[in-house]
Formats: sequence, structure tokens, C-alpha cells
Amino acid sequence: MKLKQYVIISLVLLVGLLTPKNTEAQTTIDWDAPGATWVYKMIAMTTNHYQVLRMVGDTIINGQTVKKIDITEFFIEGYGSDTYTTPESYLKTEYMYEENNQIYRYKDDVFLLLYDFSANVGDSWTISDNNDYECPNGGVFPNSDVITINERTMESFSGIDVEIQHTKPNQFWELGEQILVGVGSSSTFLPRPTPWACQIDFPNDVGGSYEQLVCYFNNEVGHIPFTNNTFEFCYGIITSDEVVVSESSIDVFPNPTNNVIYFKNIQDLSRVDILIHDIEGKLCFRNNNIGDSVNIENLNKGIYFISLFDKDNFLKTFKIIKT
Repeated sequence: MKLKQYVIISLVLLVGLLTPKNTEAQTTIDWDAPGATWVYKMIAMTTNHYQVLRMVGDTIINGQTVKKIDITEFFIEGYGSDTYTTPESYLKTEYMYEENNQIYRYKDDVFLLLYDFSANVGDSWTISDNNDYECPNGGVFPNSDVITINERTMESFSGIDVEIQHTKPNQFWELGEQILVGVGSSSTFLPRPTPWACQIDFPNDVGGSYEQLVCYFNNEVGHIPFTNNTFEFCYGIITSDEVVVSESSIDVFPNPTNNVIYFKNIQDLSRVDILIHDIEGKLCFRNNNIGDSVNIENLNKGIYFISLFDKDNFLKTFKIIKT
């Protein structure tokens, strides 16, 4: 073989060694992705008590388009039970928006920075909440504190890579020790006072705060369980037809069906919107102000979950079979 050929082969091999290998693209979680749902568990409790946050729609506040996030609570009746009960209706609605990888929360008539997913090691931002707490020594409990990032790591959950911001401890307000980029805190969605701040005895300081993100879902990445819970557990909490927010008598029929689903007892509701997801959690159908029926003949055969909303307020989810 000629010297020229040896040189060419050597250069080709060298380029091959120096060229970076293609790796699987990192999953980017969009905070405002459709269907975003968070489930937090209350620890130090004798019952399985959960908090569910659902991104349910858009509205405009002070000229800013924001996402509406409804917050509910429910508990599981007994360990291993499939029965989910909500002790009360929607507790409240939060209004937030995302800009440049930063999440802003509407509070006290202004927008306040809540998360900064772009913050690197050493970067800081200020979080704020109410200052209704009093220190025993007469001091003033501040309404803000500083979040500082001291490390960024990557961790895989159910095969999905999630980047994590690790925060330094705070004296008064915190967002927990880990913030999942694109998702939020792994322990509390909103700022909370720390138990040792001012040695205060604030409500639920022992067992009444939500301190563990167990499940997350959006239509783009699907379901992500963050604990030892199985996929079925997370999927069951988020889409179970047993989760209700009221003693609603709304029902669906026939089930199974091959074309039209009818709804019972929705005549008194001002507006009923519908979302239909498949067994994988993907959004297949959406319609506003549906009346008392919906035609699903264009859907493939299989299992689906129908979620009903009244003016963006979640009503009930039903599991149906399309034949």
C-alpha cells in the first residue's frame, strides 16, 4: 500500500477518535407544558395525604398571560386502598408564568420570582411570601429570603434525565434542598417557612406540610414517579376515575362504547369542557362547552380517561373503553 494511502487511513482513524460520539439527547422539561400536574405527599402523617396541583388553563392579569394552577387535597382511605377522597373542594388557584426559564408567581398584586431554572452554581434569587408569623423575642419574621445554588447535578427518574439545582440552607424561607429544572421543588411547590426560623410555632410545622414530590406528569414527557412508587401509583393518582373534588353525581354512559359518550347530571353546570387522554397519558381530544355528549368514533380502540371541567375547575375523571 502506498504511503499516501496509509496517511489517508491514519487521518480517518484519528478524526474518528477525536469526533464526539452521539449520545441520547437530554430530555428538556417545559414548565408550561400542557397537562402539567404535580403530586406532593404530606409526611409524618398517619394517613396518606396528598396535594395535587394542575395547570388548567390561561388567563390575563395586569396585561400578562398567566397559567392557572388549581390546588386540591385528597387522602387515600387506608394503606393499599384504591379509594381516593378529597376532604374539600379546590383550596385555591395560583397564577404563574414562565419567561426565560424563570417562573413568576402572582401574589399581593405583583409578580414575584419563584424559580430560576437557569441559575448556575453561585447564583441567587429572592423568594417572598407572607410575614404573618411573629418571633417569640418580638422580632419581625421577614417576608423574603435568598435562594442560592451550590451544585447542579443530573439524575434519571423512570428513564428520564432531570437536572437538579441543589440549594444552600436558608434561615427563614426555603424551597427545599433540591429544585428539579422545569418541574419545581422536590419537597414544596411554594415557599415555606423553616421550622427553626425564629423558633416559631407556625401552623403544620410538624406533620402538616407537603414535603415530598412523588409524581409529576405532562403531555410531552408522560408520568415521572420520583419515589419508590410505581408508575401505576402515579398514574392512578393523577388520572384515577375515583378522584373527585365533590360529591358529584355526574356519570358517563354507555361504557364501553364505540362512538358517543353521554353525560348524566351536568345540566346545572354553566360550562363543561373535556380532555381525553389515552392509557399512556397523551392528550387525544379536547373540546370546550360540550353539552351532554361527545363523539369519540375517531379514536382508536382502547382505554381512555375522560376529564371534565366546569369553567376550568376540575370535576371528575372517568375511565372508559372504546370498542
